[in-house]
Amino acid sequence: FGLRFAGLAPSPISLFTVVAAGTAVVSPFSAIDVGAWLSFGATFGLLVVLPRLLAGLSGPPWRRVAIGAGLATLAAEVVILPMTVSVFGRVSAGAIALNLLAIPSMALTQIGGLALVAGDALGAGRVGALVAAVGVEGLLATAAAVELAPWLSWRVPPPAPAVILV
Repeated sequence: FGLRFAGLAPSPISLFTVVAAGTAVVSPFSAIDVGAWLSFGATFGLLVVLPRLLAGLSGPPWRRVAIGAGLATLAAEVVILPMTVSVFGRVSAGAIALNLLAIPSMALTQIGGLALVAGDALGAGRVGALVAAVGVEGLLATAAAVELAPWLSWRVPPPAPAVILV
């Protein structure tokens, strides 16, 4: 925001690179943290793969939003697939559909957490806590949904090291 205020508009991939480098400097162990790999990988997919998938998408706004949400999840999943397979040894055919539910749940959890902190200072933290609780329940429900259809996830051997590196 500061750069925008100063009249500069760095590209999203440039900001991504600075944040990744800064994270590695501030927390060197993030380089071996699977959560960091998945977060940065998914973000990379959204910045690099998603624009290519969205090119030429037309139709009414509600249709573009619905298709765009699915394509965003697909873009993230394509990039993190080698990491997921190499770390967890599993591929999930239901991941894209479940992420369409998990992402709004995570947004509610984060917004609720922020509202809880801000509201607590004003004596109104209960609303934030309720919103966060709804988000957490949604996340838990999407995680439990995998158990309802175990055939949507299967074990696979890890990919070749070159595939993981790419």
